[in-house]
Amino acid sequence: MDGRVCTRSLTALTTAILAVLLFAVGTRAQEPSTAAPKFPNIHLPAAARGSAAVSALSPYLPQLAAWYRKSTDELASIFLRDDALWTDTHGRLFYECEYGPPPANAPGAENAGAVLESPFPDDQTFLLHSRPGATKVIYLDFDGNVTSGTQWNSQFSGGADIISEPFDLDGIPSSFNTTERERIQYIWQRVAEDYAPFDVDVTTEDPGVDALRNTGDAYYGTRVVISPTSWYPANAGGVAFVGSFNGDTDTPCFIFTQQLGPNNEKYIAEAASHEAGHTLGLHHDGLTVCCDSNTGGTVYYSGQGNWAPIMGVGYYREVSQWSKGEYANANNTEDDLTVMQYYGISYRADDHGNTIGTATPLTGPDISASGVIEKRTDVDMFSFQTGAGTISFTVNPAPLGPDLDISATLYDGTGNLVTSADGTGLSASFTVAVATGTYYLMIDGVGSGDPLTTGYSDYDSLGQYQITGTVIATANQPVVNASASPTSGVFPLAVDFSSAGSSAVDPAGAIQTYYWDFNDGTSSSLQYPSHTYNAARVYTATLVVTDNNGLSSSKTVAITVSTPNQLPVAKAAASPASGYIPLAVGFSSAGSSDADGSIQSYSWAFGDGTYSTLSNPSHTYSTPGTYVAVLAVTDNQGAQGTVSVTISAKQDPTKLPDLIVSSAAASASSAAPGATVTVSDTTKNQGTSLAAAASTTSIYLSLDSVWDPGDTLIGGRSVGGLSIGTYSSGSTPVTIPADATPGTRYLIVRADGGQAVDESIETNNTKTISITIALPDLQVSALYAPSLAAPGLTITVTDTTKNYGTVAAAASKTFVYFSLDSILDSGDTLIGNFPVGVLGSGSGSAGSTPVTIPADATPGTRYLILVADGGQTVRESIETNNTKTTSIVIALPDLQVSALSAPSRAVPGSAITVTDTTQNFATVPAAASTTFVYFSRDSILDSGDTLIGN
Repeated sequence: MDGRVCTRSLTALTTAILAVLLFAVGTRAQEPSTAAPKFPNIHLPAAARGSAAVSALSPYLPQLAAWYRKSTDELASIFLRDDALWTDTHGRLFYECEYGPPPANAPGAENAGAVLESPFPDDQTFLLHSRPGATKVIYLDFDGNVTSGTQWNSQFSGGADIISEPFDLDGIPSSFNTTERERIQYIWQRVAEDYAPFDVDVTTEDPGVDALRNTGDAYYGTRVVISPTSWYPANAGGVAFVGSFNGDTDTPCFIFTQQLGPNNEKYIAEAASHEAGHTLGLHHDGLTVCCDSNTGGTVYYSGQGNWAPIMGVGYYREVSQWSKGEYANANNTEDDLTVMQYYGISYRADDHGNTIGTATPLTGPDISASGVIEKRTDVDMFSFQTGAGTISFTVNPAPLGPDLDISATLYDGTGNLVTSADGTGLSASFTVAVATGTYYLMIDGVGSGDPLTTGYSDYDSLGQYQITGTVIATANQPVVNASASPTSGVFPLAVDFSSAGSSAVDPAGAIQTYYWDFNDGTSSSLQYPSHTYNAARVYTATLVVTDNNGLSSSKTVAITVSTPNQLPVAKAAASPASGYIPLAVGFSSAGSSDADGSIQSYSWAFGDGTYSTLSNPSHTYSTPGTYVAVLAVTDNQGAQGTVSVTISAKQDPTKLPDLIVSSAAASASSAAPGATVTVSDTTKNQGTSLAAAASTTSIYLSLDSVWDPGDTLIGGRSVGGLSIGTYSSGSTPVTIPADATPGTRYLIVRADGGQAVDESIETNNTKTISITIALPDLQVSALYAPSLAAPGLTITVTDTTKNYGTVAAAASKTFVYFSLDSILDSGDTLIGNFPVGVLGSGSGSAGSTPVTIPADATPGTRYLILVADGGQTVRESIETNNTKTTSIVIALPDLQVSALSAPSRAVPGSAITVTDTTQNFATVPAAASTTFVYFSRDSILDSGDTLIGN
């Protein structure tokens, strides 16, 4: 283990810093099997690390650890052993780790595992997909990105956009040359291999933001921005939020290529897989002790032999794999392959059977096949027929960055072992003499050596492989012929396949089955199938024909599927984007690109009716305003992409008008709530450069003498345009708000209250008038009424209602109540009211009103209570002194017939005259009444008497 970086001194390490933030990005629609708890609400005074972080987080540590799927002790232990781990002020964790130089025992060159594949055509560089159709995606973003509205922005750029320039080797970021495109393809191949076991699409084609954000559907993933722009405030090789893969925002991780080599293909790919691993919840793989001294430790393990963990330092070893800490002195034993599944990805479906009974048939004499070992328990089984003789097979892993160490085993038709191969490298090959018959080839992933010293186990010996072989043709194998039309085009590409010309060799034989493998995960058993390809790549379709003797032959046909012309990407920048007129702006189209061609022309529309066809024009804005400048770029096939940038051209404030209120007065120094006051003002333009446009002088009621947005607008007047030095005078009636509270208040007259005019000075627009807000005080100052009355009798009540306050009182009514006692309460009877007009301070209103004593009033001493403002329509300074009371005696009249005369004799039926005197012997008047005359047989009135007059 000599040569490993074991120092923890930040100054001793000189290469890249990898900063990783463990951050809760949004909500999770798909949680691991046990749902994570809610992220705690944490507010710390400052970022912290080590023991300081454990101390600062102590109230939240159990909940925070649970969110990160750690125990409290585990999370605390990580802090204490790794001073590169920080918490930000919200409890989101981030790493800041440095790599040292390559260890002394690091291999000098990488074994690719096979001859390097030729790159894809240049125009396919930004259309690469490792698993088209997968719902989870890792987008390798090489063509530049603007990051906004994420935690990166709030934590590191003060909320401003983070602009990452495109991947660039030649200093021309606006286009990609052949070398750059090849480098991008090779990086993609390496990352795709690391994630080959999973049902995730590693792609260079922008899937769109919705395919990266977890909005509750099955489609989400992460963006890996690979750029020379290093905005992070340290010498970082990459940064990533842990657990962001299934978050609901497009929060990228970043790879800073200038710190990786610079621009080293393997370093960039290793960093990309590493950072994407962090977004899938993974932590660093390091050592508890370092080197032969058994002292200290290291955050990142740089590996042993030809192996290193991806979440350590994989830059310097041939094989980098996911790990669960099986090497000696590992400080992290988390199961990478399991943890990543908590964040939404899953293993891909098995592509080949695991048993002899489910083996995939191969046909010779020249054999070619491919597959993926996606799980530690997976083996892939193939069958083939051969004549007697020597056969040979070679099985290679992925051409770049292979993860799979291959074992190839050959069995005969009865399952007996014939031979096996597991060489010292990652490939496996054998040559062996066999008899005629059916044989089975098993592919498996294996480890190498001792994981505790210089080797590794088969834990992550997973990935892609390619089989090539030669077998002996049997004499009676059928003839196969395969053709397709068309063999190239853009997707969706419909292809018709034909097996015409295929036949059995035996004259008595016949082709029994046709099997087409379209090389995109689909197949057909038709003789002449049709198939549509929906993604760009080169497909190798294979036809296998089998005759009635069970013999088979195969043939392939290549189908090249391209992407339809992609729209060019327009990028625009302006400097300065704001300023005073005349504003000279330099525009730039830097970063504009076309993934599958080249940009042929540029067209700028500056938003003020002028245009340019230069790629980087200059333009001067002469009129204030907000302008949207639009750049349109057109590619070599006529497709167009557009983008806009906003320009704010403003008037120089030193050359603007200046509106003031030069004088202001009010018609009263005091007023009551609800009262109307007339405010007179003179509004003047004291500017020396420009006339002022029409405006509004606004009037506010304020608690203090300084205007602020909380003051109440109570009126205003229109002011026409004012040339330099001119003014406008006017008067405005305003109403004091009904809810205004008493005290010294202020009328603030504000020029350009609607802020319609840009001014050289915006802080001198007000003039203040002091006004006292007071309340009236209504009282019944005098009351007269009769001292005696009877029920139902109408009497006249006279009163004087007076305003004892210092401000006028609005119109009101004085109510008259009939009461059993001298105290007004809800049981008293309202029997009348006096209308009272507006009363100035100290003035009164006298009046009389007839009222009727209730007919059911009972005799005795009763009371008339008069209430000023009985309807409570006027706010008063004292609301408890409004009543005045006078007593009144209620008595009943006493009517008697005091004199009566009539004839002493009369004839029945004759009319007589009766004379009487009806007299009230009581002290109160009697209401009008009727005296009745009855005819009776005796001197006592009873019901038998006859009424004969009244």
